[in-house]
Amino acid sequence: MGEALTQKKIRYDWLDVIKALAMLLVILGHLALSGVRWYQAYASFIKLPLFFAASGFVFNPKKTDDVKAFIKGRATRILLPYFYLCFIICICNYFLEGKTFSVWLKASLYSVFTGSIYMWFLPVLFLCNVLMLFVFKAFKNKTLPIIITAVISLVAGYFLLPEKHIIFNVNETLIAFPFCVFGYYFKTYFMKIKTKILNIAGLVSTVFFALTPIVYNKLSGRFSYINMNENFYENFALDMFIAFCGIMGIFVFARYIKTPKFVVWFGQNTMFYYAFHIPMCTFVILIFNAVSSGLFTLQYLKGHIAVYLLITVLSLVILAPLCNLVNKYIPFIVGIKKQKK
Repeated sequence: MGEALTQKKIRYDWLDVIKALAMLLVILGHLALSGVRWYQAYASFIKLPLFFAASGFVFNPKKTDDVKAFIKGRATRILLPYFYLCFIICICNYFLEGKTFSVWLKASLYSVFTGSIYMWFLPVLFLCNVLMLFVFKAFKNKTLPIIITAVISLVAGYFLLPEKHIIFNVNETLIAFPFCVFGYYFKTYFMKIKTKILNIAGLVSTVFFALTPIVYNKLSGRFSYINMNENFYENFALDMFIAFCGIMGIFVFARYIKTPKFVVWFGQNTMFYYAFHIPMCTFVILIFNAVSSGLFTLQYLKGHIAVYLLITVLSLVILAPLCNLVNKYIPFIVGIKKQKK
């Protein structure tokens, strides 16, 4: 997601690793570890913010001279796949959930156009990309006014949080936009300072990310966590501080981690996995239930995390060849251009 620069294959494999990590956190949070409070607390701060920061990292103001072409390109790579994937997901839900057609149709239309479906971050990402385009153009790429705009956006996002979803979760764009700006300036400034200083900054940020939720829990008796889709924040200012610390630490140290090629591949196919991990896991559980007289209920799985983890991993493995087929024959549904022979 986001524009690729010419050095991407040389410099940006670690960015795909970051996206792979973020996607794994999302999938485990939706499935195997959904009931584990400490996991949800820590993962919530970074899983979606990492995607927005990664998109900002590859944003290139020099390639936005043609506004119309830029927006069309973003729509083709992000917004249209959102509708394609939501359509497929809703069809899957119709057969898996057993709702009447009218109830299913009403729920599907509401979830897709409000952005309350779990694919919500795609239209938010599209809006963030467009917002970056206009903000960078309006301020002629000047750093200070852009950062001030990001801060104002973050504050406005807090005061404009409604109880119900606005179309395409547009209110969440205000909160996601500063993460995109952070990603851009990490590439523009942070990566150009001395390695030792950057590593110290990353270490300090990581320590704050690790310890702050624990301290908050000791003082308040609650875990601080965020849910961007539901517009829920335990302590907004503290939550944003923890999220930015976590992103900083991961961006600094991910560049040093050597990972297998399949991890990079996973990071390059996050849109597909984001769309289909829940339907596939639901299908696998249905198969297991069919051969075990209904043993694998959700209550049972949450009480047997190791079993749920195995089912989750199995679902991801099954999705891999399907992902390759989609990339080869219908890549447009995940925002990939079909390779010319």
